[in-house]
Amino acid sequence: MLSQTPPTINVDGVYTEWNEDTDIIEPARTLDDRSYYCCVEGCVSGTTSDKDGLWLFAMPEKEQLMSAWDERLPIDYERNRPLSPRICFRHFDKSNFVRRQQRLLGLKQDALPVKVEPS
Repeated sequence: MLSQTPPTINVDGVYTEWNEDTDIIEPARTLDDRSYYCCVEGCVSGTTSDKDGLWLFAMPEKEQLMSAWDERLPIDYERNRPLSPRICFRHFDKSNFVRRQQRLLGLKQDALPVKVEPS
């Protein structure tokens, strides 16, 4: 079974260490009964939802950053309609994640997706 959250073993030297000046993007949370899925075409997480514990991140609100995400990944904007697109953790490098001690908190504010997992 695939991991639903980024691995936390041996986090020293790989993840960005949190401090009070670190702005992070936390995984998106849904408060109702709707489910979100990764919107990257061909993603191996495509059938796993946030309700199953999958770490998903909303598209950035800043237009420049949103465009950069869009350029790097084949995003299916119809996937979560009428909800907004979400991208799972598998599309980010470990160095984009912020940790505090042994706990992962989320993505760095300027994180860019770097890869597409094969299906």
